[in-house]
Amino acid sequence: MQKLNICHILEDGRFGGPHKLFVNLISKTNVNYRNSAVFFRHQSAKFETEIKKYKIKYKIFDLPYLSKTSIFNYFLYFIKFYKSFIKNYEICNNDYFVVHQPNKSFISIVTLILLKKKIIFYFHDNYSNFIFKFIIEFFFKNKICGCIFSSYSSLNFYKKFKKIKKEIIYSSAKKSKFNKKKSKKKFIIGTCSNISPIKNIIFFLKIAETFKKHEDIEFKILGNYWDSQRNYFNKCLNFKKERKLKNVNFIINSNNYEKLFSGYDLYLCTSISESCPVSIIEAMEKKIPIISTDVGDVSKILNLNKNKCGDVVDLNLQSFNKKILKYKNNKPYYNKISKACYKNYKKNFTLEKYNMKFKNFLHDVNKSSK
Repeated sequence: MQKLNICHILEDGRFGGPHKLFVNLISKTNVNYRNSAVFFRHQSAKFETEIKKYKIKYKIFDLPYLSKTSIFNYFLYFIKFYKSFIKNYEICNNDYFVVHQPNKSFISIVTLILLKKKIIFYFHDNYSNFIFKFIIEFFFKNKICGCIFSSYSSLNFYKKFKKIKKEIIYSSAKKSKFNKKKSKKKFIIGTCSNISPIKNIIFFLKIAETFKKHEDIEFKILGNYWDSQRNYFNKCLNFKKERKLKNVNFIINSNNYEKLFSGYDLYLCTSISESCPVSIIEAMEKKIPIISTDVGDVSKILNLNKNKCGDVVDLNLQSFNKKILKYKNNKPYYNKISKACYKNYKKNFTLEKYNMKFKNFLHDVNKSSK
């Protein structure tokens, strides 16, 4: 296989699941292809810091991502992007362009189509603005040479792409440098996410409220919030203050993400919508049992190869609280699920397996497009 040059485009530079997966991808040297990146500047400092750790080329465009500005203003930036893009020879002359989150990347897609570049869409979600989804499915589906989906639920959501050459590649997680502490006074229950309504952080706080009198249980929320999420973050803080939730700790924009995450005893996903949450894969790698709402492919992920790694429950307090107490009070059960978590991770979600699937898909696309 010839060495391919692959450019990854992430217009929205705010660090999240797709950006973690890209960092995971470039963290492993691959002799079959060279990676580079394009992203927009707004709130992208964390992403830039992460990719600077690896020797890859990247280009930042000083433009707003789609949800930061009006649709009209966004498209006014097209000419600026187009001219800047074609002037950057190293970026412009890649063999393939992987567009992450296509429903947020119209400027890039139109530019690549006009330049007759080979495009691969990478869908990380299973929800989208109806108009954006319509544009992608009806105007762009015949202009690309392949699709990657992060889950079956993502594939089923973007049904118009089912006949395109495709691959489902589940998220991955890197090996943690930290071991979970064995002797602690408190049972730590946590989640890791951006502070947004779709992550349903208020519901997480309501769970914590029911355990206010349990002095041996602590709740932690580890994540980031962006400008567009400021109002919701303030709403969460006000809820915590009004309900006097001293058992909850928000840890925002921490540089000790891995260490803090490794200290969890139980991971909760209270999201309203997900595809294949990277944080759930990270929890499995850290041997942390998981309780989650039935979103995306989580149910499949937690039960691959009959390795039960946690529980999928209804979105109500009674269901979550019952499972929380079972993990806390039943040590043999906890240890069994904890071991299954790591076994599932090693079998299905390592960086090596993720990179191998990505490489094989590129090989198939390249072979069929010749």
